[in-house]
Amino acid sequence: MQPEWKGFLANAGAEFDQDSGEVLHFGVPVQEASMAHTGNIFADLSHLGLIGVSGEQARDFLHSQLTCDVTGLSENRSRLGGLCDPKGRLLAIVRVFWLDADTLALSLPRVLVEPTIAHLQKYVLRAKVTISDLSNRYIRLGVSGPEALRLLGEALGDSVVEPVDATGRCGGHPVLRISGPQPRLEVLLENDAAKQVWEKLNVHGAPVGSDAWQLLDHASGLPMIHPATVGLFVGQSVNLELLDGISFRKGCYPGQEVIARLQHRGRPNRRMILARCLNQQRPEPGDPIFSSDGAQAIGHIADARPDGDNAWSLLLVVRLDALDNPPLHLHSAEGPEITPGELPYAVPGIKSD
Repeated sequence: MQPEWKGFLANAGAEFDQDSGEVLHFGVPVQEASMAHTGNIFADLSHLGLIGVSGEQARDFLHSQLTCDVTGLSENRSRLGGLCDPKGRLLAIVRVFWLDADTLALSLPRVLVEPTIAHLQKYVLRAKVTISDLSNRYIRLGVSGPEALRLLGEALGDSVVEPVDATGRCGGHPVLRISGPQPRLEVLLENDAAKQVWEKLNVHGAPVGSDAWQLLDHASGLPMIHPATVGLFVGQSVNLELLDGISFRKGCYPGQEVIARLQHRGRPNRRMILARCLNQQRPEPGDPIFSSDGAQAIGHIADARPDGDNAWSLLLVVRLDALDNPPLHLHSAEGPEITPGELPYAVPGIKSD
């Protein structure tokens, strides 16, 4: 995070994580979580990083590395994609979009930027491609809520993109529309512009920390990979193909044979679900999930965010057969009980209430 921007946020009341530096909250995390679900909120998105891939072969290079269709990606759309190892296990999930006419951008957790660049560099060989860390070039803000489109449009002095997954330039700044329970947008700004937009949003919206913002990823069923879960999941197990993040018509990429074989075999035996539990300590990505009569883990936490007093919203990757034998438990068969929820899209093999 840029020091000047961090000082600006500190003056606005931000509390920071001592290790990652991301904004945890603005003093009232429980209220922020509640507000995120229904109110007009805005957030610093410094927990996200940005990789730029440029050069005359950038599109073809990324098409050969990611699970999604990159050659068919238009200049006004973003798309999720997975970066896999040769066994089809996810190393990262990215949102890919055109930053400008020459550069494709990959948005992903900032903590995964360095290892992702190192992984991609191994495949460049003689390709005419340049890979750069652009995480500190922009300040990224997120806006969500019933009036998010109007509020951001007024702050930027321009109309904003409306269809989900659309991208565009508003007031000269890159803007992405992403899925959410309410209209939700991301904007990439320079330092001075970010301060001005923040102050304008602060009139009719409430600032929230990264946890509250990522609750909206949960509500949207958007998967994520953390350092603790690198290499743990395949694309279908986190529902990536249900989000247009896997193309089964494209050519080869690392892990493609495994992913295609799983698709042709029928259905995955593991899927990502939304769930909730009560626990005094924060669950962590990679923590095991058990059924009440099992000695072995039947799944793992993909992500966990606070959503009330000692309450946690969870994204879990679990065996489908375990869902027919509730309840589920955190950490052990005797651990805190987990209550499955419902994602905003249909998941094959999972019955909806």
